[in-house]
Parts: sequence; structure tokens; C-alpha cells
Amino acid sequence: QAINDKTRKVFYDQLGTLLEAGVDIRTGLELALSAFKSKRIIAIFEQILAKVVQGAALSEAMLRSGHFSNYECQSIQIGEETGRSSLVLAQLSHYYNSKIQQKRQIVNALSYPIVVMVVALSAVSFMIYFVVPMFADVFKRFGGELPLVTQKVIGISNYFTTHVTAIGSILLLIVVTWFLIRKKYWMRVFSTKVTLALPVVGTLTKKIYLTRFCTIMELLISAKIPLLRGVQLVKTMLPFIPLEEALEGIEEKILKGKSLHECMKDYPIFDTQMVSLIKVGEEVNKLDDFFGKLAKQYEGDVEHQTKTIGNLVEPLLLVFLGVVVDTILVAMYLPMFSLSNSFGG
Repeated sequence: QAINDKTRKVFYDQLGTLLEAGVDIRTGLELALSAFKSKRIIAIFEQILAKVVQGAALSEAMLRSGHFSNYECQSIQIGEETGRSSLVLAQLSHYYNSKIQQKRQIVNALSYPIVVMVVALSAVSFMIYFVVPMFADVFKRFGGELPLVTQKVIGISNYFTTHVTAIGSILLLIVVTWFLIRKKYWMRVFSTKVTLALPVVGTLTKKIYLTRFCTIMELLISAKIPLLRGVQLVKTMLPFIPLEEALEGIEEKILKGKSLHECMKDYPIFDTQMVSLIKVGEEVNKLDDFFGKLAKQYEGDVEHQTKTIGNLVEPLLLVFLGVVVDTILVAMYLPMFSLSNSFGG
């Protein structure tokens, strides 16, 4: 991705503010460029500026650059046609800001557990590869029957020490294979099923994508993009199998004359409350407002569940680390207590 979410958010925010203040599009683009330091990003926006100077519309220039989605370009095109460019740009900025905030919440919730896990694995690996073999050599010299837990720990240590190259190769192969096949349809279906089956994580993933779905739909409908076209655009923006399949079916049913809420209730990805609110939104002709309310509700749920995951994972990891390290230490010291007792006798 040549232009990341943060860059898009800043660009839309700056340009929207400038247009709202009455600055023309050419001057607005020139001023917005000053917010960036990356030569690569500046070069992309300079190409867009050049096309605008030559007479192209902003949406057309962005589409021809190949760095912006149809969703972004068509939203901006509608804004240009209706004289609401600054509003559309502000909504795009809000969408990417929400996306960035969600990522930060997840990173903040998982950063500490990941650090603990890395420290735990490092400590256990050090003990398995260096400490346990040293104790094992000492026990061999004295002979005698070792406690069962000590035998098991030494056996694990010997296995990992002997097969470290093979284990490392297998892990590397798994990682490489994952990167090669992760975007294939069957792999996406499989990984999505696994993710959704996980407690808490599955619900969180679903709500993250529903938040984005509602935010995008709010923007498209408020920009007066036809509902059918909006569904088509959302489908290209959200790489989440259950949503993709649902939106494909919804697209076909809308063509047959069904209302949006009637289409949505046939797919379990959309909960009953969401379908009910969309029904009300259609009846009062305020779909964009109701999608906005749903987006805020799901954002709150995502924030709460992210904190819950962090609060659950941290103590569990600490307990896991304590149990593993304590087991190894007990396994190593039990024979020494036996030896001291025999010498004392």
C-alpha cells in the first residue's frame, strides 16, 4: 500500500479544511502537499496536482493515479458534482481516523502481552537449552533414579536441543507458506472461520468490520450515492468473507426490488438490532444517520472488548510464565534435595 491510512487521513483532513475555507482546489492541493515529508508520497500528490492543473477533476486524477480506491474516488466525484467536496473529504478523514484508532486500541491492548510472551519464551528457551542440560550432566555423575517430573523436563530439553534445526526450519516454512497463500480465497475462508470460532476474538473481529461497514455506508449515502452502487463499493473495500458474501447477495436482491433491511436479515453477519435500526432508517429516509449511530455503537463495543482482551490476556500470560518456570526449577532442584538427604543420612 503506497499511501497508508494515516497519510490518507491527513490529506483528506487538510484538503477538506482548505476547501471549506474557500481555497480553490489547485491551491488547496499545493498547501496540502506541505504536510508531507516523504518524497514518494509528495511525488504521488504532485502527479495528481499536475492532472488537476491540466483540467482533470480531483476524483479523476486520483483514480488515474492508481493509489486510491473506487470508493474514495466516487465519493469525491459525488462531492464535486453536488458542491459538497469539503463535507465528503471530512467524512473520508473521519473514516480513516476511526480505522487508525481501532488499530491503535488493538496494538495497545496486545503490546504488553506480546512483550510478556517474548520474555517468557526467551526465559524458557534459555533454561531448556542451557540450564537443564547443565543439571542433567550433574545428575548423570551421581546416578540414581530421578523424579518423574525431572525426567520429563530433561527429555523435553534433549528433544528440542537435538531437533532445534528441524523445528526452526518447520516454523520458517509455515511462516513463508502463510505469506504465499494468505490471500487465496480458500485460505481466507479457512482463516476467517477459525478467527470467528475463537472466544472474544471472533466477536471483536466481526464488530471491527461492521464498524467500517456502517462508517462507509454513512459516508456514501450522505454523499447521495445510490444504494446499489454504495453496496458495490463497500464490497470492494472490506476484505472479510462473511461481509463480501452477504453484500454480493444483497446486491442481487436489491436489483429485484427488495429493501436493504429485508436483504440484510437473511445474513447472520448482521444482528437483529442492526436490521431493525436500518428498517427505521429506511422508513424515515435517514439511512445515513442510522448508519452513523450504529458505527458509534460498534466503535464503543470494539473499544470495550479490546480492553477486556488485554485485561484477560495479561494475567493469563503471567500465570503461564510462572507455572512453566516454576515447573522447570522444581524439576531441577528435586533431585538435589534427594541427594542432600541421602548424604545427610
